Amino acid sequence: MRSFRVVRLTRTSHSRHRRGTRPAILAVVATLVTAVPALGADGLVINGGAPATNNPNLSLALQPPPEAVSVQIGQDLAFQSAITRPAAQQVTVPIPTTGPEERTVRLWVRYLNADSVVLPDSPVLTQAIVFDTLPPRVDAAAFTQKTPVYICTAGGPDVGGTNRAAGLTFNLQVTMSEAGSGSPEFEFVDAAPPITGWQVPTPVLLQAAAQTALGIRTRDALGNLSTPTTISIPPAILTELVPSQFPFASALDCPHPSPAAWKRTIRAAWSRSGRKAHQKERVRIAPSQLSWTFYKDQGLALNWVHAGTELKGLLAQRRLDEYRAGVAEALALSTTDLSATGRTFRINENWFGTPGDDRGFPWRDGMGTAVLLASLTPAIRSDAPRHERELALRTASEYLETFSVDWRNGGVLWRESGPGQWFLEYTYRHRERVLNGFMQAVISLDRFSRQADRLGRQTPEWRALADQARAHVLNGARALAYWLPTFDLGGGKTRYSLSGGSAPAFYQQYHQELLGQLSAIPYVPLATRQRFMNYRSRWGGTRLPVV
Repeated sequence: MRSFRVVRLTRTSHSRHRRGTRPAILAVVATLVTAVPALGADGLVINGGAPATNNPNLSLALQPPPEAVSVQIGQDLAFQSAITRPAAQQVTVPIPTTGPEERTVRLWVRYLNADSVVLPDSPVLTQAIVFDTLPPRVDAAAFTQKTPVYICTAGGPDVGGTNRAAGLTFNLQVTMSEAGSGSPEFEFVDAAPPITGWQVPTPVLLQAAAQTALGIRTRDALGNLSTPTTISIPPAILTELVPSQFPFASALDCPHPSPAAWKRTIRAAWSRSGRKAHQKERVRIAPSQLSWTFYKDQGLALNWVHAGTELKGLLAQRRLDEYRAGVAEALALSTTDLSATGRTFRINENWFGTPGDDRGFPWRDGMGTAVLLASLTPAIRSDAPRHERELALRTASEYLETFSVDWRNGGVLWRESGPGQWFLEYTYRHRERVLNGFMQAVISLDRFSRQADRLGRQTPEWRALADQARAHVLNGARALAYWLPTFDLGGGKTRYSLSGGSAPAFYQQYHQELLGQLSAIPYVPLATRQRFMNYRSRWGGTRLPVV
């Protein structure tokens, strides 16, 4: 770029002339100022304007004036140890490779004439570039564990589908310093499983075992490549399972006392408390999360129908921590068995005697099983991990399977005469066929089908369970419609079971209520639902429209 001259004019002050004196003369002073271009001015470009290089041979693009014969290039303004080259539009200049591996190199340029004298009108040009031969430096590697590792108790084994010695999922945030060329990247070395490709320093999802080493190396935009360095994966973060948060994993992955042992524990706690109760009174006693029913001459026992009713109340009040803890206890006390076809089914056995009981306990019932089945899905947290959801699905499938297993093989299904299916309240007293227990089981199966339908929007396996539950509801409705006349004593009286006489007034009212709910199930055939409403009206209930 050409220099230019600035002429500064300075006017001297003068006074009025007096008579007989000569006027003051106006003085003009011209000062020549040579303008020096700013950093990076036109006329000098190093390496095409790149901000950095790792090549000690710099390429200078110049615009020498016509009178320039040579160009002088220095690394200081005094041009000490300067290099002189013939004036040209492209000049290559080496710089010393000794010194810091990351440093800013500044060059000064001026033009000379044939006598090696600086051109009087030639400006001093200057520009800088970063000389960088260092790869990026790893400042930090922060691991955030994404896969939970659950334990039952402090120091206990890993549960919940994870293992701290196996591959866990982490978010890795690598922080790097790169003062020169920028655009730092890193790649994994010998990662297992392999992770290929260069990564920018944003969070990376990887699988690795806790407390192992992981090799990475870095590079920058210039291609400066580091040797592999080792970063240490931290120990796994362990989370103790809490029944009030993860009832399925807590109940099914962790050790628990048997139902008989748990009953002895609660009865001992009740005895120590010194408290008294009346026949069929429900009481709460620690450490149980559920209400227990007191039976005269038997003591405390878990009545699963009562437990299901209590859980339903907790859910209605949105007391979800207590609800999940109660579901966890019920699951921990459940029993699994194999059907004749080799399928696993699950049921909660009753550990108390019943009137006229000649078999003893434990015994199984369809009503309690269906009520607990309909209590499962609300206990799944919206943010539940995958293993918790898988356990919930498996558990629901096993409870539902119980309604396909014949009572003689440990299930609750009775099907010997007539259409459809009947679910027994007292499986070893199948000839009684308790009416309210059967109707409540069918209603709970319908409730579960609707719950499973909602979950099926995200997980198709739940939709299959919903279809299975609706099939049981339809079979149950057919059986009920067929057997209703057998429970009709006339005059608005109903039977509690086939082996007894007129049901107490409470059960007669209960029969009316249950028939009203059954008549509102939309996928049950209209004629069947109208039959239910007819019997509701015949037994003293209000006739409601069936649509």
